[in-house]
Amino acid sequence: ALIGVRAGEQLRRQPALEPLMRHSLSEWLVSGQGRPLVSEIHPFNRAARAIARLGQRQAVGKLVLRIA
Repeated sequence: ALIGVRAGEQLRRQPALEPLMRHSLSEWLVSGQGRPLVSEIHPFNRAARAIARLGQRQAVGKLVLRIA
């Protein structure tokens, strides 16, 4: 699980880790082990509603905008 990661701070302190971290994260995602929690899928014409849900802290996981 990947929860609440602030990799930016780690990279600021140890910039030499960036290639290794990017490679490891990429492998994790490509292998299918790393899958973001998608809680809602909205059509693109409802983007304002999706953004409002984020602003109101009503979203759990990721919101996806579908472009058809």
